[in-house]
Amino acid sequence: MMMEYIHSILLIGTIAFFWIWLKWFFPSYFKTKGQNLATKQDIGEITAIIESTKKEYTKELERIKSELQVLNVQKAMLKEKSYEALTDFFETVLILARVKFKQNLGELGPDFKTDVIDYQKSVDSLFVKLSVDYHKLALYYFDNEEIIKASNDVLIAANQVKLIYKKYFWKVKTTLLAEAHPGSPLSPADKEKYKQAVNESDEAGKEYYNNLGPQLDKFSEAFNNYISVLTRHFKSIGTDFKFGQTND
Repeated sequence: MMMEYIHSILLIGTIAFFWIWLKWFFPSYFKTKGQNLATKQDIGEITAIIESTKKEYTKELERIKSELQVLNVQKAMLKEKSYEALTDFFETVLILARVKFKQNLGELGPDFKTDVIDYQKSVDSLFVKLSVDYHKLALYYFDNEEIIKASNDVLIAANQVKLIYKKYFWKVKTTLLAEAHPGSPLSPADKEKYKQAVNESDEAGKEYYNNLGPQLDKFSEAFNNYISVLTRHFKSIGTDFKFGQTND
């Protein structure tokens, strides 16, 4: 009887002990477990956010790089076009001032009639091109006062040459065509006509060049000034590029 009582006391004590232990241990265990689980979930979410942000950043960086590359290409093209505007204007003036208006019309090719007409067409087209080249130059260098002034002075001088050319060249052309290749043998009447044509051609040529000469000098002076401005401009941007001047 006593033994059963003792066993009952021990059993009740054991049960009480395990009940107290379970009451203390399991809540603490599940609380820690929950905290660990929550921590792992938080880390996963943070990692996902970081990875997503990295992808967005990389994507945006690539987009910016692509846009910068396009801008750099456009900038290089703009720079090239602006250089072309300066040199195109230079070349057109050079051909007009140093080639076309320095050419001896009496020394045109064997097909004189065709050559003199081609000469007139060429000069007319160069005057048109000069105006186009000037406006293209002004588009790129509108904020460069020195270049605009120098090129505008050239254009004004060229227009004065053009006025003389338009006023007198038609007579030069007509008399030259009348003089050209009369054929042979010549009758006395034909010889007299040819002599008259030569005299008229000479007079037309004198009148043309006497009026053209002073304007060509101003044209050449304006052109030389433009060359000096170009040389200074290229030097200022680190390009050692010099245009030669001439005194003719």
